[in-house]
Amino acid sequence: MARTWLRYPGATNALLLALVVVGGAAGGAEPRFPLSARDFNPALAATAPDLRPTYTLRGYSPADRFSSPEGIAIDSRNRILYIADTGKGRVVGFSLQGLPKFVLKPEGISTPRDLAVDDRGRLYVADKEAPTIVVMDAQGKTVRTLDLTGLGAAGAPRIRGLAVDHQGRLYVGDQAGAQVLICDPEGHELSRLGARGEQRGQLKMIEDVALDRVGRVYIVDSVGTPVNVFDPRGKFIFRFGRISPQEEDLRSPAALAIDRHDQIWVAEEEGHALQVYDGRGFRLRGFGGESAEATLTFLFPIALTLDEVGNLYVVEKGADQVQVFSLSNPFLPFRP
Repeated sequence: MARTWLRYPGATNALLLALVVVGGAAGGAEPRFPLSARDFNPALAATAPDLRPTYTLRGYSPADRFSSPEGIAIDSRNRILYIADTGKGRVVGFSLQGLPKFVLKPEGISTPRDLAVDDRGRLYVADKEAPTIVVMDAQGKTVRTLDLTGLGAAGAPRIRGLAVDHQGRLYVGDQAGAQVLICDPEGHELSRLGARGEQRGQLKMIEDVALDRVGRVYIVDSVGTPVNVFDPRGKFIFRFGRISPQEEDLRSPAALAIDRHDQIWVAEEEGHALQVYDGRGFRLRGFGGESAEATLTFLFPIALTLDEVGNLYVVEKGADQVQVFSLSNPFLPFRP
């Protein structure tokens, strides 16, 4: 028997739901709260998309809350949501509907932060304080441990950002060396992206790394130009954004994700906001922030991801929670 602790929009304490699941499902099927392709309403075809809160995860159970979560990844193959509960030194697995499944304590990882999942459903867990990545299968068994000591410009990568491509190559953001290390599945370095500096293709303070559906590499820089894009061969393409406290700029970019429309979602940790850009780097929408007009609130959003149908998952380190949103119309991109 397992329980999950979910808060739904508009619910009072009396409506806080504890879903009791026997044998992995309630009544033979898990409830589906995030929007899926089967929920598409043709009447919304002309409606501009907007975010709709669906549920919030605050812990594995009411008595077992998150402590400073900092990472997230989705296994689309096995439909598992992984959350790096960094303050408790563990990775927690949920169904995509928010039902708790298991808790992992990767051996050799004391402060799990960045997560990634490959096409075979293997989970990659990077340590926040050490140059170590543990690879686990979908059953939670350790497949291998990668020690990246000696790699990168600094010789001991400080991992900030982790991604895996369709060939199994690892993209490891090295904050200490201001580069992204590209490694084979065994952890051997193949090549690097970027170098420390201010010119095109150079970086200062890496916070996150992500890949889009065709293999382009997106790198978040919290000190230099916020978003830097390279092609699958490692050639610099373009960069965009500006660090400033203005609402249309980025105050402290911390993470990004790319959706089905190749739109780029950027989390602003200290700005308490999300920004959405098109594939050319033009700003489309903003959510949250500190203005009185903000209809959504975030507290130090530090990581985010999207699933295959466009549901958005936002990790809030300051609130010790993960908010989940669906798009009112996931089949349309945002418009300027």
